Amino acid sequence: MPAVHNDILKAPASRASISETEQHLADLTDSELYKKCQNYGLNARTWARKFAGLLPEVQRRQLYKKKGFHSIYEFAKQLGGLSEASINKVLNLGENFKDKPALKSLLENGKVGWSKLEKIASIASTINDANLAQKSLQLSTRALEIYVQQIKKTSHVSNAKNNSIIWQDCNQNGHSDKNLAPTYAPNHPLNWNNLSFKLHPHIERKMRLIKQQLEQECKQPLSWNEVMAKFAEQFESKQSNGHTKQTEHKQIVETCKNCTQQEEDTKETHNITTRYIPAVVHAIINARSGGTCEFSNCNKPATIYHHTRRFALRKNHDPNFIVALCTGHERFVQAGFIENEENLPSNWRVLSEPDPTHKKYKIDRRVAELRSAPLYYNP
Repeated sequence: MPAVHNDILKAPASRASISETEQHLADLTDSELYKKCQNYGLNARTWARKFAGLLPEVQRRQLYKKKGFHSIYEFAKQLGGLSEASINKVLNLGENFKDKPALKSLLENGKVGWSKLEKIASIASTINDANLAQKSLQLSTRALEIYVQQIKKTSHVSNAKNNSIIWQDCNQNGHSDKNLAPTYAPNHPLNWNNLSFKLHPHIERKMRLIKQQLEQECKQPLSWNEVMAKFAEQFESKQSNGHTKQTEHKQIVETCKNCTQQEEDTKETHNITTRYIPAVVHAIINARSGGTCEFSNCNKPATIYHHTRRFALRKNHDPNFIVALCTGHERFVQAGFIENEENLPSNWRVLSEPDPTHKKYKIDRRVAELRSAPLYYNP
């Protein structure tokens, strides 16, 4: 693990050391360079969280004024490089957690990031303070988000959200569509317009699946503008040459039909000792799920095949006990919050707490530990 210098003046900064570093980086493989980025990024996030945890106390003491700063924002930007939005989130959490010592401690010592704590702030109280603090440490961000949603549903305080997609110039990862400018506005400055409308859940699910498939083909994230541009190009191409996708559609239908026919043929091959899921089992699950998350009322594309009987216990890939889930719901289910997990997802019952006596409990805890463990790289 690289050394972390608490004093920037003690960090190596000679020309020779910089030159050696540049030469060393040039010799790294892509995998080694990526691991180094992960390691340094982990250190950066850790120190950013620790610094952010100090801000509520700095605000309370008005320390920034004593040190010559005009505001807490100037103080945090210059010393910690935090954005104004992040500063507001941290200060709001500090105010919210004043009477919640367990959550306040997590914020102050930087053990949990403010984005993660922000997800539980709406349900935090003096009664569930310790419990939520424990959940914040145990669950991933996505699993914690699902947990909060389930809590809100059971207490009848969640608000129904309209299914909608907003087409704009950036996607969720901040990737802009500057490459679209020469095609759609070659001689004029590009003025982006927002188009917002409601969609039927079935249509929304299809759109998100198509977007995911296009991203897999392009091997990079795509914004909704880029997706719509591809739709437009395909439509124009179809109009010009009369090309249709009937043959392709028939192949997809035949594949789905064959999946159910092959299910009986694969029963004898279920007892497999490797973690690799056979392609025929993939096909059966995809035909059943349609490529979407099988958790009730979820329209997100499925990203993970989850063994409801745990592969570590049964050592097989029976498609009747493998469900396709999105990442968030897989993390939630893997945490042990489903009482009757081996039933159909539509019949699942959510637990308020995982059952520590269940045979899956130790496996789930071990998986959570492995997933949360930082990946260190020793240069």
